[in-house]
Amino acid sequence: MQRVPMLLCMMFILFLSACSMGEETIREEEVDPVAPSNDVEVIVKDIQYVLLDNDGTFHEDNEEQTIKVTIDLRNNMDETRDFYPDMDMVLIHNEGEIIEAKSPSKLPSGIDIAEFSQNPSVNSEEEKLFHALFNIEKDASYELEVTLPPANKVKIPFDLADYEMNIDEMTEPELAMETYLEQVVLGKEEIAEDVIDIHLENELQEAYQVFAEKMKKVIFYDVSEETIEALFEEYVPYVQENSVIDVKVIANTNAQAVVEIDYAALDQRKMLEKVLKQEKIFDGLTEEAFVEKVVEILPTTFEELEVKEAKEPMKITLEKKKSKWYIPERELDNKERLLRAFFAGGIY
Repeated sequence: MQRVPMLLCMMFILFLSACSMGEETIREEEVDPVAPSNDVEVIVKDIQYVLLDNDGTFHEDNEEQTIKVTIDLRNNMDETRDFYPDMDMVLIHNEGEIIEAKSPSKLPSGIDIAEFSQNPSVNSEEEKLFHALFNIEKDASYELEVTLPPANKVKIPFDLADYEMNIDEMTEPELAMETYLEQVVLGKEEIAEDVIDIHLENELQEAYQVFAEKMKKVIFYDVSEETIEALFEEYVPYVQENSVIDVKVIANTNAQAVVEIDYAALDQRKMLEKVLKQEKIFDGLTEEAFVEKVVEILPTTFEELEVKEAKEPMKITLEKKKSKWYIPERELDNKERLLRAFFAGGIY
């Protein structure tokens, strides 16, 4: 009679063991969110609150927020496997709701999807970082479920109450772009915080180049560089005094961000109209005499220029490297458009 309870006990233990196969769960009391298994190891490297598609309703107290989950995934299998974070990572709410990752194809315009759709291949014994975005309930508890087919599922519980939303970091791209414009456009020498990586001398040279290009078109005939430089020095104070700038962050993944710039700048139409009128008066002059007359008139038009508001804001993508934001090469055309608005009257 003693053997029956013992046999039942052994069968119950075997049943529990069978149920646990194919799934690994990290205990909540563990300090590091690491979940190993025979086939795959997963480390949660970071969980950050991010901002996507800010339409003006974003607030840090909103219950619904977005997080970026970064994992370090190691393939312990003998063969290369493909891992797609937007399909192979899900969150499970403590009340059972399954939350799928956002598809990279639905990211806001200006955000490079490569951050969330990198090469999926993970070689045997290789470790790779992957990122996924989730819409979540702030301060709720979740379980991250990661699958590297056909490996075991790995589950890692976490509580968002343990992760602080840093509103200053989320809106930092605003400060970065404001700092850039304050230095390049408004001529401020003192900056509040060093959050953007720029070579000010190069940026001011680019501002000069867009101004020079416009002036050469207005003057029409060849004009010396010294003359253009003198005109630029006279024009810049008007730019600094009259330009209006308002920056808002639209999206921020903490690696890249989209900022929206509402602006008003000097409209150069009156300057062009005055020069065109003088062309008739100067008809018959030599090229050299014509240029001299136009260059003499141009500075008198600067103070008459009106400030014009842009019809729609301009958007620029920033990227972050070593704790500083910068304007990447892919955004150089947009940066030139912005400089044209302030230094060449190219307001749209």
